[in-house]
Amino acid sequence: MEDFGFINKEEMTDLFQCPIKNNFSNTDDLIPYKRYFIYFGRQPGIQMLEYYHPDIIRYRLQKEKVRKDLT
Repeated sequence: MEDFGFINKEEMTDLFQCPIKNNFSNTDDLIPYKRYFIYFGRQPGIQMLEYYHPDIIRYRLQKEKVRKDLT
């Protein structure tokens, strides 16, 4: 993994550093992201940049809490 964290939606860019508009529902939350490379041998072959809807983190945490409560 090259980089990860949270970013303001106004600062979102594509891999060429061009601004992008997100398609998430109206949110003022910071947008989680991660950037990484897939290597073929020693040379990087593919660079990936993923943005996630902020609610996915809350959803996954809630799902994990429910799972633990059931055990």
